[in-house]
Amino acid sequence: MILDETEIATISALAVNTLKTSEDVVQALGRDEAWGKEWGKEIAAVIVQFDIEVEQERTRREQEKAAKHRVKTVAERSSTGTARVIRSFR
Repeated sequence: MILDETEIATISALAVNTLKTSEDVVQALGRDEAWGKEWGKEIAAVIVQFDIEVEQERTRREQEKAAKHRVKTVAERSSTGTARVIRSFR
């Protein structure tokens, strides 16, 4: 087994973008240099790719939320008649 359940839990508990290199993985898991040379780079690559995907999803959700807020604001202002709003989505 490359990683046991405890090591997977250790990695999972770390903040996003904490592990970026083979050395980071080795240090976080307390593994030796030989293990790091064999597995560290591949594990770090998987973690880095996952972190990128997490950030992309977070950005997408924030943009979606902001767009919904803009539409809601335009609709509320238009329906109350208190302001003339021109839809502008940048």
